[in-house]
Order: sequence, then structure tokens, then C-alpha cells
Amino acid sequence: MDACVVGAGIAGLTTALRLVRQGLKVVILDKWELAGGETGLTSAHLSHALDDGFENLKKAHGINGLRLAFESHAWAIDEIERVAAEFSIPCDFGRVER
Repeated sequence: MDACVVGAGIAGLTTALRLVRQGLKVVILDKWELAGGETGLTSAHLSHALDDGFENLKKAHGINGLRLAFESHAWAIDEIERVAAEFSIPCDFGRVER
């Protein structure tokens, strides 16, 4: 084994997928079933709004830190959409207008 990912939620499974795509052999450990912990208990509502609020992030990390946080969050949502489409995951992914 090249890597061990602890946690089989959306973050752990995405991390494992990215490692496998880099050619690594990966084992995933979790005390629950796949996506059975926090991931399985959420509404699966994905949002560009960040928990700490844009102004607080800007104060703490500056405009570049805020931009990085926003862009990485947006990338993560796009990645979830790509993976769901690639593997034909029946998750009813959809984008809605505000």
C-alpha cells in the first residue's frame, strides 16, 4: 500500500480517487460504511458561501487568501459534479439559481 486514507466520506473518497489516479495503491479506513458518517447525514447542499463569511476571511487572510478560499471551494463543487458524471453516480446533482 502506498497511502492510507482515514475517512470514507466525500473528502476521504475524493482524496483516495485522486491518489489512485496518480498511480498509488490506496486503502480507505472508516468505522462506518462508505459515506455513512457525516457525509451520509447531510442534506448534500453545496454552496459557494463560506462558513466564516467573506468579510471575516478577508480580514484574517487578505484579499488573496479570500480569493484562494473562494476559488478552491468553487473547484471542489465542480469536481463533485465531474466525478458524479464520470461514474454515473445517481445523486441528482443539479445547479440552482439563487
